[in-house]
Amino acid sequence: MVKKPASGALGAAAVPALPSRNFSEYQASSYTLKYPDNWKKHPDGNGGGVSFAPDGGVVDDGSGHGALAYGLIIGMAEAKGDPNDGNAVNSATQQVIHDLQKSNPSMKIMRQGERLRLNGQPGLSTYLSNVSPAGGQETDWVVTVLRPEGLVYFVCVAPQSAYDSYDRTFSSILDSVRFTR
Repeated sequence: MVKKPASGALGAAAVPALPSRNFSEYQASSYTLKYPDNWKKHPDGNGGGVSFAPDGGVVDDGSGHGALAYGLIIGMAEAKGDPNDGNAVNSATQQVIHDLQKSNPSMKIMRQGERLRLNGQPGLSTYLSNVSPAGGQETDWVVTVLRPEGLVYFVCVAPQSAYDSYDRTFSSILDSVRFTR
């Protein structure tokens, strides 16, 4: 998950290289996607999730822990309900956002969930703002889809000052998502 930087942490890492236009494929148990080939895969230590980031995209949060400043986080949250039921998707998404805000007290909703389709599946798109571990503010684009195995969430992260350089890449990654079961 997105981690809150310690107060005063400025993330001393250099700005990462822009995302490559060439993509590598990642296959999880329930989906595949394509990500820039100059990004590295970082499995979640708690199991289940994975992050993708360029070199320099994960910075020290000031307490010796890595925090994603540029890249993508993918996770799964427990959720039940009909994937076509907008209320079920909305409720599960609100829980994920609440969990993100618990570990990131500065995180605020910029644009409330808007309906979208991801690989033909109904989902929600929500924009959040947070303090970036790289300094300044970051934009977190959260896309959620309710699947039989739970709520799959994608958190696209970049500093607000660099977000326009990453937006097209985030859209390409999400457009490449294929659910396999």
